[in-house]
Amino acid sequence: CGIIGYVGTEDARPILRDGLANLEYRGYDSAGVALGGGNVDVYKRRGEISALTEVLPERSDSTVGVGHTRWSTHGEPTDANAHPHTDESGDVAVVHNGIIENYDDLRAELEVRGHEFTSETDTEVVPHLVEEELASGLGLVEAVSAVVERLAGSYAFAVVAAGHDGIVATRRGNPLVLGHADHGAFLASDVPAFVEHTRRVSYPEDGDIVHLTEAGATIYADGEEVNREVVEVEWDAEAAEKGGYDHY
Repeated sequence: CGIIGYVGTEDARPILRDGLANLEYRGYDSAGVALGGGNVDVYKRRGEISALTEVLPERSDSTVGVGHTRWSTHGEPTDANAHPHTDESGDVAVVHNGIIENYDDLRAELEVRGHEFTSETDTEVVPHLVEEELASGLGLVEAVSAVVERLAGSYAFAVVAAGHDGIVATRRGNPLVLGHADHGAFLASDVPAFVEHTRRVSYPEDGDIVHLTEAGATIYADGEEVNREVVEVEWDAEAAEKGGYDHY
């Protein structure tokens, strides 16, 4: 699967859509985006990126959002199983690449506490867990940090939540790259998602918690703020395209 996130000064909708198109080699049976800000609005569809484009608004006022293109593992390729996944209120949205190995146990615990699920995916436990941590009074960075302690598996995921600034993301075993542009900050599974916007990138390490805001990326390791080297990508967007061939 492929994920992308953007926080900045421009309309997030076309940036996320184009970024997903650039990541379509990572997944192509469903796609979706969550546009954040005051509320969280989710759009997702089974099929290729073109199916998602049909249901996206022509423009939005949101300058923050996350997107996902899926290669099905847990659950068939359906609208319900497409990412992003949300809690019951729709205030927390998550895009995820990887596997939550203990999702059965976590889902059973959540159902006992009254949570209801709408998909067959392992991912859906994450927004419900984040919802509980936010309800306890934690901020989004702290809530994601607490949830990570309960997850087994390998993953990269990104979270947006109504009333909380920016995007919070983390990784363990699966790829995540940050992009640093004049008009905002990016995260993605791979550089082609945003290389037409910036070639300045950095690579979070396993266990890092990343908070993307309009001001840039703040990275935490074991609760302490850390720096990860920013490097310049030397190739351009055309180098990541098919160049007339049928396959990558």
